[in-house]
Amino acid sequence: KKGHGMLFSPYVGQDDKASDTNIFHFYGPGLGMPDREYYIENTEEHTRVRTAYQTHIVKILLLAGRSEADANRIKDAVMRIETNFAKHSLDKVARRDPDIQYNKLSWQELKAKAPHVDWDGYMKELGVPIQDNVLVPEPELLTATSDFLHDTDLEDIKLYLEWELISGSSGQLSQAFIDQNFEYYGRTLNGQKEMKPLWRRALGSLNGNLGELFGQLYVERHFT
Repeated sequence: KKGHGMLFSPYVGQDDKASDTNIFHFYGPGLGMPDREYYIENTEEHTRVRTAYQTHIVKILLLAGRSEADANRIKDAVMRIETNFAKHSLDKVARRDPDIQYNKLSWQELKAKAPHVDWDGYMKELGVPIQDNVLVPEPELLTATSDFLHDTDLEDIKLYLEWELISGSSGQLSQAFIDQNFEYYGRTLNGQKEMKPLWRRALGSLNGNLGELFGQLYVERHFT
């Protein structure tokens, strides 16, 4: 409800094979690194990025007030959990194939795929009615997420969710968080030498979150 997709990132969008219909989409957990290979491959480049990611996790958690020991404990939990999710995620080639990602499930099939999630309760909390069908781009990842909730120690689940919340907010926190976030995602991953100015970042955030609403106002003002 607060805009942080953690274990699930649901949204309503067009049915890719029925363009006149909107449908509920369920994406599984995202990864902190660009794709699954960074978690499971050991080339020089994958190792470099993976090592930098672990350093990034610790630095962000230190900024959030965690002790160094706690930051390293959370980092280890996050890496274990994300590595497991990565193993059940599509690779970047498969993600380019729309047919592979088109998996329409009935509500009962969704429950069967992820039996350890209280889906009825989840939708009630979202304020969304139960759906006849949903689209699940990565069913195997959805099952792995369900198993994670069932098999993982509650303390590790809490640590993972804490990291996801802090990490997902770091671009909007104090300058120290913003700088560290750019250090990893800007410099290390993308080779950017400097951060975009604040006005451009603010405009990008506005367009990304409110673009359609502002577009509606623009049309009403200029074309009606």
